[in-house]
Amino acid sequence: MEPYLHLSQRPGSGSRSTLADTVANRYGLDTESRALLREVLEVLHTSSMLVDDVQDGTPMRRGRAAAHIVYGIGPTVCCAYTVVFKLLEKLDASWQRAVVTCLRELH
Repeated sequence: MEPYLHLSQRPGSGSRSTLADTVANRYGLDTESRALLREVLEVLHTSSMLVDDVQDGTPMRRGRAAAHIVYGIGPTVCCAYTVVFKLLEKLDASWQRAVVTCLRELH
């Protein structure tokens, strides 16, 4: 989990929270669904950035060494996918379908 935490604990733009709130307000999501949407967006975004940095050979992310520079390529890629799989395990079937659709669109 270290590569994921290495990236996720650094401040980002906050755009994913804004997006989650906009979608939640538009569709009238309850507090629990709103929190879950935020988590889904954050996990998908952060995990995809970890993999993207490896693919692009990006040396820096958010003002410090990219996770794959610190932890290695293999552990970083494995961590990125593990976090997504753990997220999928906790979601019900409808949320799982939505996440899988997003993953197909991202990659």
